[in-house]
Amino acid sequence: MEQPQAAYLLIEGSMSMSLMCFSSLCPRQLYNEEVNDLLAPENTKLPIHESKENGIYVCGLREDIVTSPEQVLITACSCSACSWK
Repeated sequence: MEQPQAAYLLIEGSMSMSLMCFSSLCPRQLYNEEVNDLLAPENTKLPIHESKENGIYVCGLREDIVTSPEQVLITACSCSACSWK
């Protein structure tokens, strides 16, 4: 399995510099003005909100912490399978 370069640079780069950092993955699908959560396929048609403090955001999206480039790739592959159902 090939590693995604951006994930590798972010995660492995911070580890090599002894930085403490957390990366999270929160993939979503925007289709016909509807937002669907690709980590939790049962969460569909999520509302889009806007506020001065937070800007534009979507409530109810699942967010997973990832600790390796391989984990990013595995999660991305599972999300792409959900997005075509």
